[in-house]
Amino acid sequence: MELFAGDDIAKGYAAARPAVHRVVVGRAFAQLGAECGRHRILDVGCGAGASTRAAAPWAQAIVGLDSEIQMIRNARTVGGGPGYIVGAAEAIPLGTDTVDVLTTAGALDFVDLARFRSEVARVLAPRGVVVVYDFATGRRSADAPGLERAYNEFARRWPRPTDGRHAVDTSVLAAAGFSVGSGDQMIVSIAMNANAYVAYLMTETNVAAAVQRGEPAARVRQWCVERFSPLLTEPRVIEFDAWYAIVTPTG
Repeated sequence: MELFAGDDIAKGYAAARPAVHRVVVGRAFAQLGAECGRHRILDVGCGAGASTRAAAPWAQAIVGLDSEIQMIRNARTVGGGPGYIVGAAEAIPLGTDTVDVLTTAGALDFVDLARFRSEVARVLAPRGVVVVYDFATGRRSADAPGLERAYNEFARRWPRPTDGRHAVDTSVLAAAGFSVGSGDQMIVSIAMNANAYVAYLMTETNVAAAVQRGEPAARVRQWCVERFSPLLTEPRVIEFDAWYAIVTPTG
């Protein structure tokens, strides 16, 4: 998707995304009863590799897949063990029955789910599963009670784009031909100071869309620094609402 095509957002994804993935992935693999180092894992929509690296402890072999070359380049620069390839969720460049666990975090909002389901059914090995998960933007903190109000101001100034995006939850997955098994919802708590939080917000699609419309990124960053720095003078625990579901393709 064009919003994720630039080098700036790819570098931000590589350096500034909070460590929510490892908490959610850890919970999901624990529920699966997965053994460390035993599974062939494919991470679809891997971005700059944070989600792929989070799943790596459970992998015998792991590959991150993303349609944006800049994301893959930055994932390879960070390194950390996984391999990375450019490709689409609707045309996965792997052989039949080659994946034990397919993970995907927040990427299915931009995917043709019918075509994706067909590809999942092809690449999954017998008894293979899909771990679908996502998390909302962190915006609450008991340590910084004004954070949510400030975030809402940010979201009103620079709304999240909706073109080409469809929300995905378990009901949408079921309608698209997936059998929904176990799952969970949780709050992931991450300590962040103002610099980390602003750098994270600058990777959000709100900002990418604003920059595409001609808004200078430096102006957005300056507003964020001025608004959030007084609230996060030192690391504060910020809450991220997250969920995951373990699914399999039907038919």
